[in-house]
Amino acid sequence: MNQSKVYASPVVAARVRDYDALTSHWTLLFGLPISLMQAIICVESGGNPDSVSSVGALGLTQVMPATLPDINVMLGKQYSPADLYTPDVSIECGTRYLSWLVNIFQGDQTLAIRAYNAGPGNVQKDKSVSQDYLDKVLAYQSLIETGEV
Repeated sequence: MNQSKVYASPVVAARVRDYDALTSHWTLLFGLPISLMQAIICVESGGNPDSVSSVGALGLTQVMPATLPDINVMLGKQYSPADLYTPDVSIECGTRYLSWLVNIFQGDQTLAIRAYNAGPGNVQKDKSVSQDYLDKVLAYQSLIETGEV
């Protein structure tokens, strides 16, 4: 990671800490480090539950509506895209999806993070895809783990 190019905002990280209880619950349930999901939320939405990306990803964890049916199957739920604006639903769905990606990539969190951004098929074709995204997530994770927020 090129730290000189990557900046993790303590303000954004502090905003995401507002969702600590939800993030802790879902990461514990799905076996992920809380700091990793917090970092993903920082990069994905900056802690804004009403966030919509330029490609249509929604909520805190920026789940794509096209991915939601698969996540619903994993969860045994029937969430709609509008539900992704609810912090609890967004964090549950995003955490479950990331947990599935970690499993798909046999425990390799780096590849799972890349796939969260670029899609698993793109990462399977090119394991170096989404380097900037990975660098940002790792920078936020480090900031959160060192307690600088």
